[in-house]
Amino acid sequence: MSETQSQPQEGQPEQQPPSEIPGPPRSESVRPSHEAVDKSCCADPPQPQINQSNEALGDIVKRAERWMIFLTSGLLVVAAVQWWTTQGQLDQMIEDGVQTNALLAQNERQIRALQETADAANRAVALAQEADRPWIGLQGEPRLEFIDERGYKMRVTTSFVNSGKSPAKIIEMGSGVNIGPSLTPFYGKDGKLLRRETGQLVLAPGMATTSTNLRDETKEYLERVIAEGKSKVFLYGRVIYEDIRTKKRYETTVCSFSSSINVGTYVACNEYNEAN
Repeated sequence: MSETQSQPQEGQPEQQPPSEIPGPPRSESVRPSHEAVDKSCCADPPQPQINQSNEALGDIVKRAERWMIFLTSGLLVVAAVQWWTTQGQLDQMIEDGVQTNALLAQNERQIRALQETADAANRAVALAQEADRPWIGLQGEPRLEFIDERGYKMRVTTSFVNSGKSPAKIIEMGSGVNIGPSLTPFYGKDGKLLRRETGQLVLAPGMATTSTNLRDETKEYLERVIAEGKSKVFLYGRVIYEDIRTKKRYETTVCSFSSSINVGTYVACNEYNEAN
C-alpha cells in the first residue's frame, strides 16, 4: 500500500521531494542547548574583582585631589609671599624716594647757601678791591688863560689827581673849552678843539697830572660873545685809566662853566661830572 501511494498516478505530474529551506549555515561547533545553558551558568564574572578595581580607582582619584589641593595651597602661599615681598619692596622704594627727595631738597638748600656765601665773598672781595682801587678826579678847577704862544691866544688846563690807594695807568686824557649856550663836549683829533694825551703814564696814589688844550680864540672875542648874553664858557676834561692790579678800566669826566671869563667865577656843571 505504501508502494502504491509512492508511485505517481498516470496523468499527474511527478511530485518532487520538498527542497530544504535555506538557512544559516550550521556550525559544527554548535552544541546541544543543554550544554550551553550549563556553561552560561558557570561563566558569570566575579563581582568582587570589579569592586576592588573601582575602589582602587577611587583611591587614585582621591590621592590626586589631595595633591591638587596641596599644590594649590602651596601656590597660594608662594603668591602670598611674593605679594608681601613686592609690597615691602614698593614701600621701601616709596620710602627711599621720599628720602631721596628730602636729600635733594637739602642739597639744593646747601647749594643755595654756598652760592649765597660765594656771592657774599665775591661782594666782599669787590668791595675790598673798590676800597683799594685808584680814584682819579679833578684837582682844583679847570683854568682858562690868555696867552700868545705859537699863534694860540688861549689855553685850557685841567689837573687830575689819584686819590685812591692803588696806582693807575693813564690810558687817555684830554681837556677842552666850549663857547655857546650849552655844553657840547667834543674829543676829536683836531688839536684846536682838544689836545688828547695818551701814553703809559702811571699815576701813583697822591700824584697829579695836567692836561692842556690850546685855542686860537682871543680874549676880546670871548668878552663880546659873553656880553651878548647868548653864550657861556664851558671848561671840561676827561681821563680814562686802568687799575694795574685788576686791569679794570675807569673813566672820570669833569665840567665847569661861567658867564664871565674872570678867574674864580666857574661853577660845576649840572652834567658831565661823573666818575666810576
